[in-house]
Amino acid sequence: MGIWVKSAALTSGEALVWQQAAHREQDAGRNVSGRLFLTSERLLFEPNRIDGAFGGESRSLPLREILLVESEQAVAANTGTLVRQLLVGMSDASVERFTVVDAKAAAREINGAKDAL
Repeated sequence: MGIWVKSAALTSGEALVWQQAAHREQDAGRNVSGRLFLTSERLLFEPNRIDGAFGGESRSLPLREILLVESEQAVAANTGTLVRQLLVGMSDASVERFTVVDAKAAAREINGAKDAL
């Protein structure tokens, strides 16, 4: 890793738990390609280098501020096809949506990490 997507910059004592290719719904109609990292402290999204050069944003979501993690069926913004998305509800009432290969398994991983805090 590192050629297309930046590696996760971990803080002292933070451990990488899981990672997967993902698309993040950044704005209505815009999905950003990149990688979703789950660490012992946060959920981190890093855009690929091309999307990052054109405004794709990184996101760092502290596990302690995540209130809800579930998978939901949705229509993909860029293709119009049905996909299963990972829905992450935050304590500030914001919602992040990610498309990953197995959203149900990803939700289990993230919920498990939250429960381990």
